[in-house]
Amino acid sequence: MNALSDLLSSPHLRRLARSTPGYYTVKNSVRNLRNAVRRSDHYAAAAMAALDRPLVPVPVKLDRPRAAAIEITNACNLNCRMCNTKMQSRDMGLISKKDFEHLILGLKKVGILSADLHTVGETFVHKGLGDLVEIACRNDFGVGISTNAQFPDKLRELHSRFPFVANSFRFSIDGASKETFEFIRVGASWESLMESLETVRDINHGKINRNISLTIDSILCMANVGEVAQYFEVFSPYVWPEHIRFGLVNGLSPDPSFFRQMLPFTNLVRAAAPCSLPFTGIWFTYDGRATTCCRDYDAELTIGDALSQDVMEIWDGAPAKRMREAQLTGIDLPKPCQNCDRPYHFADTVANCYIHHLRLNGSRLTSAAFGEKILSLLASMDEAMASKDMELLRKRVAAAFRGA
Repeated sequence: MNALSDLLSSPHLRRLARSTPGYYTVKNSVRNLRNAVRRSDHYAAAAMAALDRPLVPVPVKLDRPRAAAIEITNACNLNCRMCNTKMQSRDMGLISKKDFEHLILGLKKVGILSADLHTVGETFVHKGLGDLVEIACRNDFGVGISTNAQFPDKLRELHSRFPFVANSFRFSIDGASKETFEFIRVGASWESLMESLETVRDINHGKINRNISLTIDSILCMANVGEVAQYFEVFSPYVWPEHIRFGLVNGLSPDPSFFRQMLPFTNLVRAAAPCSLPFTGIWFTYDGRATTCCRDYDAELTIGDALSQDVMEIWDGAPAKRMREAQLTGIDLPKPCQNCDRPYHFADTVANCYIHHLRLNGSRLTSAAFGEKILSLLASMDEAMASKDMELLRKRVAAAFRGA
């Protein structure tokens, strides 16, 4: 069974499927069929299901890490308000080809067949990105590419070189207008973003997800909630609407002031600890240090050196054990974890589901009215969470979906 599972999840098999004639037609037909049979209350059901989970789940260590990311660089061309990447004290650096291959071979030994190439920095800043992807291909290892979409020429070049590997991208886009996008993503250019989107559209021959599958992720905050409806208009030529995902802004940044200003619904926020990440996955800095956080700005949460230790040695080692105990007990919690706040998981899920429920059922809403409905839901949930009244919370969420 494990061998079959590994075969079905093999990056090589996925690449082979994508190269098969008729793949796009089949994929599009499956998508249309899924949308046709999907219940009209699909998003409402998903939102209500999120409310049935524990508010603060107690994480349990897995026998081995199931997720991983490799920071190929900690350098970024932007300094987004919710990230503040420039605040890190580490020297800027790029992973070497030798170290990259060492890391992916180590991950394959524990059954991890793919990894994102992003933690703190911007993927396309690494000048040797194509060489790293080539190494991944040679080792039948999948890579996830996330970008701030400011490098259209590099994107085209990478896809041209690896058409069946560099065929899935996540664009981080936090505004549907030039003003909002450039306000949140400090240093970004709306024109470069649109050029990147047009590059994808050109590669896809004017279709969506033909040769490149695209997902758009956006924070949701007071700065952009009023133009959420515009996302589905502005970006409709490039991405399927269900592949636009919204998550409430969080406090992972070394300076959480933007998070606190832009998410005034304080009862929807909790301390991130206990965090599930040290119990489920492993992350690597560009110089090979293993860490327990997806955004360890200054490598303060290091649990080992993956260039001199096996992944399982790190996973089961004393530093990792101490980190997990600190998460569970709150004793000796590292400073970055002490200062880390995030929305409850249900709040993210409910907000995203509600947006897509409105997209399907609120076609007559103006952009302003669309945003007001989102804010009304968040305020309603915030009020219920002031007393942790879960029954009231369920009733208010259900009422919001019924009234959409």
